[in-house]
Amino acid sequence: MAGSALEELDAGWNALSQSAEHVLQGVSRCASIKVLNLSWNGLGGAGEEREAAALAGLFARLETLDISHNRFSVSGLLAFLRDAAAAAPLTSVADLTGKRLQCIQGNVSSASIAAGPRPEMDTGEDDGAEEGDRQEEEAGAVPGGRAAVAATLQAIDLGHGDGCNCVLCGCVASLRAMCPRPSTLESIETLQRERMEEMRAIREASEEGGKGEMEGGVDNVS
Repeated sequence: MAGSALEELDAGWNALSQSAEHVLQGVSRCASIKVLNLSWNGLGGAGEEREAAALAGLFARLETLDISHNRFSVSGLLAFLRDAAAAAPLTSVADLTGKRLQCIQGNVSSASIAAGPRPEMDTGEDDGAEEGDRQEEEAGAVPGGRAAVAATLQAIDLGHGDGCNCVLCGCVASLRAMCPRPSTLESIETLQRERMEEMRAIREASEEGGKGEMEGGVDNVS
């Protein structure tokens, strides 16, 4: 792609999760690129920090970027927003107002932020869930859980000042609005603990019942 006059690339729905970094390296060589669609590609997950940094560098010269419906976590999106703000000098903040960015939809939601990291629980079953499913369940996760999500979203500062209406600050505001209030988070945590205790009791009762049936079968044979 070096020296290419490509201005628009629609690479959505292409399962690029394994080759995303190579694709981004190639696109970065297209000096004339203005529109980039990477939605529905499974981006994010283990490589989201590197992908976020590459995308932030590209965003400085793009007019439109769509990375919706991937597997970026709140942490990954915040890293992208910070890096994108750092790549754009404050003198060009006005230019950010006219850009189009789709990055939240399909990556995180109010429910995923509220859920936080999936609690570890020994269910006695094989943990064979696919990596993608686990990443989707933990889509709102940042280290430290729900409290860290709320604190991080409140503390993030892109350096544009209060009242900035650029597209990056708009995304930060949207993420903040999606974060439940502390009281709501406490209620959710309480419900989750109760549900875990209920599931544990059901499992223990099932195990005891199974043992009883086995012992009864042995007695009958005798």
